[in-house]
Amino acid sequence: MGLFSKKNKNSHEKIDDILSPNFMSTYTTYPTLGAMFAEMGYTVVTADQLGDIPRAELDEFVKNTTRYMSWADMKSAAERAEASV
Repeated sequence: MGLFSKKNKNSHEKIDDILSPNFMSTYTTYPTLGAMFAEMGYTVVTADQLGDIPRAELDEFVKNTTRYMSWADMKSAAERAEASV
């Protein structure tokens, strides 16, 4: 089952489709989004579980372990990469 984020009022897109293994392995040191969350000590399968991670902790982890300044920055970069395919 994938991770979901609300894209707009009427549609959902799987976050692990945007932050795909290809994106993660190309732009981070993690092979998958799940591997990144596991490194943080979380198992994330649902949007609720993603929401359980304190945003400040997630942002700090992303900032310290990737080229991105925050979770939103990394997600935006992945969305731009997906749109250019």
